[in-house]
Amino acid sequence: MIRRVGRPPAHAGAAGGAEQGATGGGPGVREAVRGEWEVGRRAREAQQGPREVERGAAVVELLVVFLTLLLPLVYVMVVMADVQRALLATSSAAREVGRVYVTGSDGADAERRAGWRIGRCWPPTG
Repeated sequence: MIRRVGRPPAHAGAAGGAEQGATGGGPGVREAVRGEWEVGRRAREAQQGPREVERGAAVVELLVVFLTLLLPLVYVMVVMADVQRALLATSSAAREVGRVYVTGSDGADAERRAGWRIGRCWPPTG
């Protein structure tokens, strides 16, 4: 016998269908066909066991694990970007102060210009 899987078709037992056979169709045939489908559905449910209860749990688990791993990764990336930005600003400011100092006409002028540039690059915080 061929085992049917899934839902019964809407036309099961309808006039002109293959299920009519010698009986001529009617409500009895429809009931028999639907009963056969119900038996198959119940057998599948019995084989699957408790997995039917856990339907959708994998999606929740995936989201929890994904967020647990993703949020610290994003935080580390933001912190590293902030550190890189500070490193670039420090390097750029030091290069600018060195350029201003070297282009000064004498020692006093170079120190005055470098001090002014340091004040512009690193404003006092407090």
